[in-house]
Amino acid sequence: MKLIKTTQWIAVVAALTCSTAALADEVYTCTHGDQQRVISLVYMNAGQPVPCQVTYDKGAGSLVLWSAENQAGYCEEQLAAFIEKQRVWGWNCKAEQLEQEQPQQEQQQEQAPE
Repeated sequence: MKLIKTTQWIAVVAALTCSTAALADEVYTCTHGDQQRVISLVYMNAGQPVPCQVTYDKGAGSLVLWSAENQAGYCEEQLAAFIEKQRVWGWNCKAEQLEQEQPQQEQQQEQAPE
């Protein structure tokens, strides 16, 4: 159990030390038999760690489980702990690949005439 806490802490610290441009919403799809749940970390302002929300969708609409206005890292910690609980309860959770915006410099390079 202590290893899980240490791993979660390392993941949160790593996420917070990355550049803010790397912050992007995270979506996990969890399945158990024929049931599906979607757990999401939503950043309200692109590139900003707060405000944020962790939402949970059982198929009948999304519920906000946790949110933070000022405490960076809170939503990430709650998300990691909730995903781990789902796995302990027998759910198979996988991160979804979301399209991320290209950094502005790369976009400019692609648009530059040859």
